[in-house]
Amino acid sequence: MRRALRDHKVSFAVQQWISALLDQRKVGVQVGSIYIRVKTQCGLPTPWSLVADSLLKRLSTRGVFVQGFADGGTILIIGKVVSTLSEIMQRMLHGVEKWCTDNCLLILVKHSA
Repeated sequence: MRRALRDHKVSFAVQQWISALLDQRKVGVQVGSIYIRVKTQCGLPTPWSLVADSLLKRLSTRGVFVQGFADGGTILIIGKVVSTLSEIMQRMLHGVEKWCTDNCLLILVKHSA
């Protein structure tokens, strides 16, 4: 996220402020007389959009339609030959995997029953 802030030429003061939010953000909740406070493990939606933007730009230059929303994204490939579509999608997924590796990120896959 810090790299994305620099890449988008966000002012240094705002970079520092967002870094502090990411590093020191705590959330508290009180139910009756019980109060719990924890350090968050997740980022902030707006700065995340700056990070994800570089992935969307990279993929869109490869001739596919990409769309990002909140913390997700879609790659749309249209064609007639299934084997060709499969090869194109596999290249896109390898590109996503490389981008994640380059940005020290992981993809979590949720399987539904």
